[in-house]
Amino acid sequence: MDEEFDTILYLIDELKAEDHNTRLHAINSLEQIAEAIGDIRTRQELVPYINELLEDDNQEVLLAIASKLGDLSNYVGGLDYLACLLPPLQSLSRSEETVVQDKAVQSINKIAEQLPKNILEEKISEVINNLSGSESYYGRVAACNLFHIPLSRLTSDKKAELEIEFIKLAKDESSFVRKVAAENLGKILQVYESKELMKLFDELRIDEYDSIRQMALESITKLLKNHQELLEHVKTFSNDKSWRVRYAVLDHLQEIIELENVIHDFLPEILNLFQDSESEVRCIALKKLPLIFKSIPSHMVESQLFPTLEILVKDSSLYVRLALMQSICQISPHLSSDIVILKLLPLVTQLLKDDNFEVRMGFAEHIQTFNGSLATDKISLFSVPLLIQLMGDSQWRVRLKAVECLAQLGTILGKDEFNEHLATPLMKWIEDPVFAVREAVLEAANKLAIAFDGEWLRIYIMPLINVLSYSPAFNKRMTALRIISKLGKYLDDNDCFLCLKTLSKDRVPNIRFNVAKTIKNLVESTTNRKDIMLLLDQLKNDTDMDVKYYAEDAVRAL
Repeated sequence: MDEEFDTILYLIDELKAEDHNTRLHAINSLEQIAEAIGDIRTRQELVPYINELLEDDNQEVLLAIASKLGDLSNYVGGLDYLACLLPPLQSLSRSEETVVQDKAVQSINKIAEQLPKNILEEKISEVINNLSGSESYYGRVAACNLFHIPLSRLTSDKKAELEIEFIKLAKDESSFVRKVAAENLGKILQVYESKELMKLFDELRIDEYDSIRQMALESITKLLKNHQELLEHVKTFSNDKSWRVRYAVLDHLQEIIELENVIHDFLPEILNLFQDSESEVRCIALKKLPLIFKSIPSHMVESQLFPTLEILVKDSSLYVRLALMQSICQISPHLSSDIVILKLLPLVTQLLKDDNFEVRMGFAEHIQTFNGSLATDKISLFSVPLLIQLMGDSQWRVRLKAVECLAQLGTILGKDEFNEHLATPLMKWIEDPVFAVREAVLEAANKLAIAFDGEWLRIYIMPLINVLSYSPAFNKRMTALRIISKLGKYLDDNDCFLCLKTLSKDRVPNIRFNVAKTIKNLVESTTNRKDIMLLLDQLKNDTDMDVKYYAEDAVRAL
């Protein structure tokens, strides 16, 4: 017990320490101190002492105080005494440091939710009046964040007083105060119906500062479900002189189009935003395309939406063209195959000619989604040429991404049709100049061999291995070894051995030691162990140390 008491004394002592880290440690232990000294001393001694600490110039310390005061509600003697925590929090709410002010306001609201109504009416109203009367706008900003709880709990007379106070703040000379008032207006009107507060939107929506108009829009979207008359304000915002406000309209599109029968009236405004003068607005409009698409009838899609998209194919902004490509792929599964071919495919074809590889990459990343939107009998006619075009792209990242759809196409087309259209190109892609692409193609070939059968792979790939084994190019001979290493389990042992034997005599040591590494990888699948061991014995006697090392390693594996 004495030891615990000493600890508390030590913590109280730390509150006075010069080092801010020491003070911070003590502040974070306020609950422990309060529990030890009891509720009366907490109210009469600890809280007033904390009030003295507010002169601290360290932001971290003040932030900790603002946070911990909100946690002391269980240590002051019950709900009737909670108000003793408000004076220091009121002071902290005037802080010029936003994080400190926000935390203090959060703690006040936390206490306000617990206060008995009679105390709430007196004490919170007092705090709000004090803050809203502050000379510094910081206090008035804090006051704006404190109305929604008392307005949801107090009697009508007191609500009317608070309403008048809030209206003053919403018309404050400081744009910072008006912005926070606009931000809180929607939250307040969700818990307190008021015609006078609703009228504030008429002024806030035409405020000279776009940040305030944005906050007004955000508040309106919270109320649209029960106040569809506010949609006229949203239409005004969609034509706002500031692109940030127009952008915000699209950012809140989900809340807007959820309303019954709204999309028909609002569609002209939405379509105008697709052709906005600012590329940022056009981009977010395109990102919202799947949402818009699901909300409007098919005849409006064809008559109004598609013509708008056709204009954007040649947009001056790279990001708009990229967003268009991605959005086209996202909406394609929701359209009939014929519409995709008739309306979307021409747009994709044009965008694939884009000079910037990111646009082409946008399709490569979503080609599987696009393929899924086409009827099976249309895949070979339309998707295969697109894939072949992507695999011929000058940017290796595009080719790498496009490879991922090979297994999907194999499943859709079946072995015979795949052979007819893609087997020969596949063998060519295995020779891609970029290692990562070659590896991805081999991985795709492995999946296709599982889907079809090993015989399919042997027919097409063994002739390629034989050609590559005798190529004068180092990379091609290495590719032959990579094919055997990756796909050898599907190939004939004797055929593989002949290639390995040829390459084991290669003039380049890297090729020879990769022969040994390849053999090690085939340990589980090979049946030709006698010949393989003879080949490894030959490599063990190689003049190159690395070749010897990997040959011995392979022997140990066998």
